Amino acid sequence: DIDSLFQVRGLKRHTSITDAREIVDAITTGLSKDKDQWPQTNDYAKSEQNVSDIIDLMLALVKYKSKQHNVAPQMIAGHNELVAFARGHIEESGLMDSWKADVIGNDLQKLLDGKLFLHIENGKIIMTDEQ
Repeated sequence: DIDSLFQVRGLKRHTSITDAREIVDAITTGLSKDKDQWPQTNDYAKSEQNVSDIIDLMLALVKYKSKQHNVAPQMIAGHNELVAFARGHIEESGLMDSWKADVIGNDLQKLLDGKLFLHIENGKIIMTDEQ
């Protein structure tokens, strides 16, 4: 109902009663359908593998590469791209497309395959192809 909808922080201030009714109608219609009729999204299921530790390591490589190329880490790889990549959605991540493959994607694949290593030397992260 509309009262429940307006309990979402900030929604009441920015949503008219008419829009709120349409939102509630759309939710009600959607919930009445079978799940196989629900729209498909590109979001990856929350039940997929928890990859937070893997992403921490991947972020270290992204930061290393961002310093190497003198750009912000977010320009090289966003969090959602890293999550997709770590969960095995390599192509969908966009990190193997054009320049991103050269800058980060190929090295991320090597890292996940155990063929690229990061270690600390004199207080700096070093990337090597050998242990």
